[in-house]
Amino acid sequence: DLTPSNMASYEWPFLGVAVSALFTLILCLQVLFNKRVRSRGYAYLISLTPKTYNREMDKHKRKLFATLNDRSAEEILEIGAGGGANFQYFPPKSLITAVEPNPDFEQYLRQSAQANPHLALKGVVVAMAETMTSIADDSVDAVVCTLVLCSVRDVAAVFNEVRRVLKPGGTFYFLEQVLAEPGTWTNSFQSVFDPVLRMFYGGCSVKEDTWDKLKKARFSKVEYERISGPKTWWIFSPHVMGTAVK
Repeated sequence: DLTPSNMASYEWPFLGVAVSALFTLILCLQVLFNKRVRSRGYAYLISLTPKTYNREMDKHKRKLFATLNDRSAEEILEIGAGGGANFQYFPPKSLITAVEPNPDFEQYLRQSAQANPHLALKGVVVAMAETMTSIADDSVDAVVCTLVLCSVRDVAAVFNEVRRVLKPGGTFYFLEQVLAEPGTWTNSFQSVFDPVLRMFYGGCSVKEDTWDKLKKARFSKVEYERISGPKTWWIFSPHVMGTAVK
């Protein structure tokens, strides 16, 4: 029979389990919301995705970088280079400067450079794309930016910096995740889940009309097209791809 004393003896084990579960939950939340842990985890996860993404987007990337490969020994600045997923598409003898705000990507960038001996990694600059002050004016032949602009705070400032560092006649190459067409399910899901995506996907927001801001950025020539990205990343599937000439 369950007497008061017996009930108390049953309650204590359950209480212990509940306290342990609560402590574990609090610990997990602290780890989850710790910026340093998220930074390292994000760098690691992104370093694992290039093969899958490049396999599905290979034809688009080859088309995008076709004019880049018409030349060689270029000074290329890549903004938000991540783990170096684009290195395989750059021309022989390219000199690459990678701008990356997350310092935890550097080890993956150097590994990617070693795996692509046709180019040289000149350096890794830890900076935001909006303030690349260590990059000189009119100093690079090309600027590359893929899957980056959704996570910057001021897209217009990034375009100003790109124009500043490009040599006259230099080209800006971009491939970006953007907001889906209004009235679609993807657009609705992007709007609803945007705060969650910002937290766990490197601050990325897909609510930007990137191409509109690019058209106002005072490049001499802008060409772009809307394309569909990997089906497996359906919420990020709407992309815009193109070039802008200084």
